[in-house]
Amino acid sequence: MRLQARRPVKVGERLLGGPDVLTCVPVLAADRRTLLEQAARLGALRPDCMEWRADFFDGLEPDNVPGLLHALVAASGCPLVFTNRRQEEGGHRAQSEDRRVAILEAAASTGLPALVDVEMATAASLARRVVAARRAGVAIIRSWHDFSATPPRAGLLDALRAMQEAGADVAKVAVTPQVPEDVLTLLGAGLEARRTFLEIPCISMAMGALGAVSRFGGHFGSDLTFAAGVQASAPGQMELELMRDGLRAMGLVGVERAVADPR
Repeated sequence: MRLQARRPVKVGERLLGGPDVLTCVPVLAADRRTLLEQAARLGALRPDCMEWRADFFDGLEPDNVPGLLHALVAASGCPLVFTNRRQEEGGHRAQSEDRRVAILEAAASTGLPALVDVEMATAASLARRVVAARRAGVAIIRSWHDFSATPPRAGLLDALRAMQEAGADVAKVAVTPQVPEDVLTLLGAGLEARRTFLEIPCISMAMGALGAVSRFGGHFGSDLTFAAGVQASAPGQMELELMRDGLRAMGLVGVERAVADPR
């Protein structure tokens, strides 16, 4: 039986951090037409949520965000995760930090996304702007990425603790394994955090083929997994139906009742 988060977050009609591991597919589009076409196609696959990677959209400005979000929700029928990723952490293009954060603010202020992703590397003063702008029902992911290595277990625990202490509603950590033991380090840290101090939902993954097993890490404290729909947004993402089959086989979806945390 998997351990649930003590402070789950509502994502549409589902609970992030509840009995089931949720699935999320990315939308990577450069223009409005492609964005809405992808959203409709992916929405028909019925993922639990959809991530709009706004850093892929050409010429996006804060004033354009509300209209695009309304159209995206209508086209997809899915709860949304809004991400405007820093280039230094895998973002598609370079952006000034003020403009990038202004786009995040605009998204949070609409109340339309279920989740807005704010990297821990974002300056504290800028991150506070996004938190202050959000309307009721919008939860904040604080995320941390390592695209070259996997830190030691203690470093991962420190990162998760820092996210919770920073007021995150959800913590996200993504690492790059170099050897199989790195994947065990990530999974062990996630389980230890869930059993001890981490009360909020967690999203964790080891990227690439070596880390693929971590995307089924729901028994180790991870509450959401990203799957490829039209296009993958990170190395190691699997096709959505394959991901669902694996989650079902592991008893991580289709849970009929909540499992109490034995803490």
